[in-house]
Parts: sequence; C-alpha cells; structure tokens
Amino acid sequence: MQGASSSRTPNARLVKRDATFTVDEIAELFTVHPNTVRNWMASGLKSIDGRRPLLIHGSDLIAYLHHQQKRRKRTCAPGELFCFKCRAPRSPKDGILSLENQNARVMRAVGNCEVCGTRMFKAVSRRHNAIHGESASLQPTATEHITACVGAAVNCGLETEESP
Repeated sequence: MQGASSSRTPNARLVKRDATFTVDEIAELFTVHPNTVRNWMASGLKSIDGRRPLLIHGSDLIAYLHHQQKRRKRTCAPGELFCFKCRAPRSPKDGILSLENQNARVMRAVGNCEVCGTRMFKAVSRRHNAIHGESASLQPTATEHITACVGAAVNCGLETEESP
C-alpha cells in the first residue's frame, strides 16, 4: 500500500491535486474502510457528478481533509491550557500557573484543570510570557538538583557504612 498510515488523521499530502479517485482508491490510500470514505461523502465530501462509479477530484478531497482538520482544532486563549481528560481548553484552577524552565527560550506552564483537577502543561515562549501573566497569576518555580537538597540520598543503596 502506498500510504500505509496508522494515524487517525489522513495525510492530505498523499493526494494528487489534479487526479480523480474512486472510493476504493481513497480507502486504500489512507488504509481506511470504503464505508469510511462513504461517510465522508455523506458529511460533505463532493463527488464529481454523483453517478457511479463515484469519482472524487483530488482538490475536493484535499479541501475536505483540511476542513475536517481545522474543525477538530481547539485553540487555547491566553492563560488557558489544554486538558486532555476534558478534551477542551481550560483555565487553571484558581487562576494559578507555575512556570518551570525548560531551556533557554522556552518555559513550561503547569496548572491544574478547574473542572477535573488533572495537571495540564503548555510550552510558553519567554517573549510571550507577558500574555499569560494578564489572565493568571504566575508563580516561577526553581527546580532543585538532588545534590543541593538537605539530606540527599544519592546512591544510598550502593554504599554501606561499616560499624566499628
């Protein structure tokens, strides 16, 4: 098969814009069942003339796939994080986000979902940090290395003390 994909989202780049495809060819291209392609047609994918064999123009298929992908997107507003349990953008509980340094240019915003309490994460650029500060109170957290902690037990299982 040409486009063997295990992804849930069909890759529109596999489609040739100026070609025509049958239902079976599209099903083979995206490794889906032909009934899936027929469901796409019922939900808005246009065929060329409506007569059998059903032919779909490549540009119509690409436009349909891009429209479906855009419809599924859930963009977060400033101060919101995406909750994977709720499957929606949510504000952090009590409006509190904590920031952790990820690298020189990116910080990681961490908060809890206001609805279900699940931890949510988002990469935040240091430049756009002020955008998140308007809607939520930011609490920068410094990550400590284990050797800097009091009573750190580094390799504690490997070393045994001999008693006199």
